[in-house]
Amino acid sequence: AKGWDYDRVWATQAVELNRSQKELGPFLTAPERKEIVSRGEEDPVPENIMTGCFMSFEGEKDNEQLQPTGDVDGLPLFRFNEKETTHAGRHLRKCEVHDREKTEDDDDSRHHYMVYIYEDYLTREGFVENFPHDFITFVDRPYTSVSHSTDSFRHPIMIPSDIFPESWRDL
Repeated sequence: AKGWDYDRVWATQAVELNRSQKELGPFLTAPERKEIVSRGEEDPVPENIMTGCFMSFEGEKDNEQLQPTGDVDGLPLFRFNEKETTHAGRHLRKCEVHDREKTEDDDDSRHHYMVYIYEDYLTREGFVENFPHDFITFVDRPYTSVSHSTDSFRHPIMIPSDIFPESWRDL
């Protein structure tokens, strides 16, 4: 097989992936999801998906940590840290949406949430208020993404040998 074969096989795979994707609406809160399941309906979020929140707990000064503004059920309550948070992977945390409130313009993209951030090696657990919609995402649970599936796309790339120096070819 030549390089063009890879492109053809990938194009077929990409069409199938696009067919299977669904449009997502506003994030459901944990109580809303529990309500749906308690009615005997299927949880709208598949088992292999979890909610992720981009949140930095770094303060404005070097080596400073964000300080709680209060507490909820004995756990610290933080305000969303918009100055220090980016969509960088280092700020992605496992979270759960607990409450939703709209801003004045009533646009779906303008929802703000109260989220619960799970503790990890970088983060204290606690609640974060005023959390913007666009800093919440869905991510695959560890080892459940399509790349870990036996049905995932695997095809030889077929790099021609003559692009490598002769001395590299017998390694």
